[in-house]
Amino acid sequence: MPGPVKGWPRCSLILFNLAHQANIVLILSISENILYFVCGFGVLQGILLAALVYFHPKSDRSVTIFLALYIFSTSAIMSLPFVLKIVGWQNSFLSQPFPLLGGPLLYLYIRSFKERISWRKALPHFIPFFLFFFLAYWNIDRWRGKYPDAIDLPAEMLTDPVTLIMAYLRPLHQLIYFVFTRRNLLSYQRS
Repeated sequence: MPGPVKGWPRCSLILFNLAHQANIVLILSISENILYFVCGFGVLQGILLAALVYFHPKSDRSVTIFLALYIFSTSAIMSLPFVLKIVGWQNSFLSQPFPLLGGPLLYLYIRSFKERISWRKALPHFIPFFLFFFLAYWNIDRWRGKYPDAIDLPAEMLTDPVTLIMAYLRPLHQLIYFVFTRRNLLSYQRS
């Protein structure tokens, strides 16, 4: 922010500072809108790529369904800022478990190179997704009762042990599936 200008009345300096701060807010608003715009095109591109991969005439749909769903789930994760802005934190339990889909879908895609994966074999890998959904609903419902009119996420919720454990469970889940996927991929490459 520019320093004081000699000879300007104090009132003019205050108005100048307010105008300068308003420009900063306007610039942040424009860059946020550009970010949403670019991210929105990324989500649309991911959805179209998933459809192209799955519906391609020469693709083996028993294999590419997992890749298409992986791409689609990644697009869903990218759309989380939109979803949170639209539905608010009180209904964010709907979107919180989506990061748990990437690991199992990529693992099942790599595993489907060697064997045919039925939905009966795939379903146990999605149990953490559904458990996390109910855990997220329970956690959000606890805080929704304490802060029914809050627009932003309460700061107290971010330091809550349950919320922190949930925040660390998602990357841990992905790391575990990364190890499984890598092991499967190396096994496939050796054969």
